[in-house]
Amino acid sequence: MKFVVVVDSIASIPEFVLSQRPIKVIPVSVSIDGQTVPGETSAQELVRIYNSDKISSGADMFSITPTTEQIYDYIVQEVIPNYDYAVCQSVSKSVSPIYESFKEISGSIQQEARFIRDKLDIEAPFKLGCVNSGTTLAGQGLIAVFADFLFTKTGYSISYIEKLENFKRVCKSFTVVKDTMHARQRAKLKGVETVGLPTALIGKAVGLVPIVLMQNDATSHIAIKLGYKRMVNRVLDYACERVEEGLFFPFINITYGGDLSEVDEFDSYAKLLKIAKKNEVTIFKSVMSLAAGVNYGSRAISLGIAPKNHKAEP
Repeated sequence: MKFVVVVDSIASIPEFVLSQRPIKVIPVSVSIDGQTVPGETSAQELVRIYNSDKISSGADMFSITPTTEQIYDYIVQEVIPNYDYAVCQSVSKSVSPIYESFKEISGSIQQEARFIRDKLDIEAPFKLGCVNSGTTLAGQGLIAVFADFLFTKTGYSISYIEKLENFKRVCKSFTVVKDTMHARQRAKLKGVETVGLPTALIGKAVGLVPIVLMQNDATSHIAIKLGYKRMVNRVLDYACERVEEGLFFPFINITYGGDLSEVDEFDSYAKLLKIAKKNEVTIFKSVMSLAAGVNYGSRAISLGIAPKNHKAEP
């Protein structure tokens, strides 16, 4: 059975993983000051954009969510002819309608799939499952990697989606936002609870930086303290401690709104690499997609992790 994970491009997954594994990405384009930037933008081009002044709180920008019809066409053209079983996994349904589109498609696409596959002389039936990741960015990417790992290990079974749902409940996505005003403005447009205007204004002025957790469709602020580097190191130190205690999945996923070499400059990153190696945990690192970057801003960093100690916080 040929298998594929289908995600939207909010999910943060390294390019080399996408080139080697059966993970397909539905691109989410972005409008910046009236110019549409395609969702398939390369990492090199993304870094160029992040290093410019285009991603700022004063820019007129927003992500362009693909319609149900566009997602349907993508599944018909890219998935049904090439795979027997697809798991469509979306960014949290609390911030995007993509999951509802996946659900609508899953209930109506079987007849079309049979017609297409008959024309291609493919006898095997086509199956499509849907999962709301309940998270975003690095956490969503980690769930996609786990979905691929799980299928490779166990193959298709009735309990596959159930195991995936269980994993997503323990997966956390922590994001450190450098520009509080930028993040507040974008979150308000999506109806997401965020820091108040006075806090955002003061934060931008004096350097207050939040750590934001998204898990199980809920967004919360773990801490708001002085110092961007300090808060990033706090999240990295948290990851070091959780690796030592144990993870449900031996991977940590990191995504960054800028040149990835800058991640190496955080004091606690080298420590995380060392501890991860000792405990046989793999670290993935990728440039944040623009669809995510317009909401969190340049130099935002997100870390996805599935710790066995679910009570600890950065």
